[in-house]
Amino acid sequence: LRTSTPEEHDRMNRTYYEKPNRPVFPPAVFEDPYLQDALARRDHEFVLDWACWFYEPDDPAYIKLVQTVFDRIVESGDFDVLYSTRHFGTLVFYLALNGNIPPLLNYFGARGRISDCANLVRLQKTLHPNWRFAINSGDTDLKIVTDFVKQNARYRDQLSDLNAFLRDGTVLPSVSRKAEPMTRTEHMPKHAIHSFMWLKTGLQTSVDASNVRSSSGPLGELSTEYEVQLERSEGEQTREKEVDIRREPRGRFWPPSKLRSSKPEE
Repeated sequence: LRTSTPEEHDRMNRTYYEKPNRPVFPPAVFEDPYLQDALARRDHEFVLDWACWFYEPDDPAYIKLVQTVFDRIVESGDFDVLYSTRHFGTLVFYLALNGNIPPLLNYFGARGRISDCANLVRLQKTLHPNWRFAINSGDTDLKIVTDFVKQNARYRDQLSDLNAFLRDGTVLPSVSRKAEPMTRTEHMPKHAIHSFMWLKTGLQTSVDASNVRSSSGPLGELSTEYEVQLERSEGEQTREKEVDIRREPRGRFWPPSKLRSSKPEE
């Protein structure tokens, strides 16, 4: 008999305490070439979400996988792929902890986000108190970024977009954005065109029971093809009952069945 290795212990836990979408052995997408294929499809968030579900936070395999994904994002410069996800903060912390903030600084600078650049420099200073770069409490965001660029001339090539913004205000679009926004309707079906134009003109503020079933409403031609039914919420039904109760006559001689006849009995 011997003590199980950490990997064997985790496999036993996954066997006896199974969870949905958590197989016993690691999915193939966590290793190359399948990992590279997933990242080429820009499925970074999917891979990281699954890794969080599959591994424990302190698992060496999880840490290695996350570092691999983050490093490849830095190589490609496509930070948009994780921006506005729960993994972006981890990416920022990883870069600041390892003193590799110039690629992310360049990303923020290319979009004119000086405050994010300054906060990133502040984060690295917090994580590395002995860093030779000095930040005073009264320094503005622009001064912090400008001083960083001046004192780190060796990063000039990595900060080309940031320098362009500081020099003449040049702002670049996000890598993930397409060249043209989706405003053309030549390839859209008729009902989609109607819904798109209806929303674009601001008519959504006048939706009511009278137009939701007609072709002039948001459904367009679909309103004639499908039966549209209106359902009242429980709150509306409750309010109607309260109104009906308030409308009921109340008084000394109500209900009528209990009214005494004014005609004397014979």
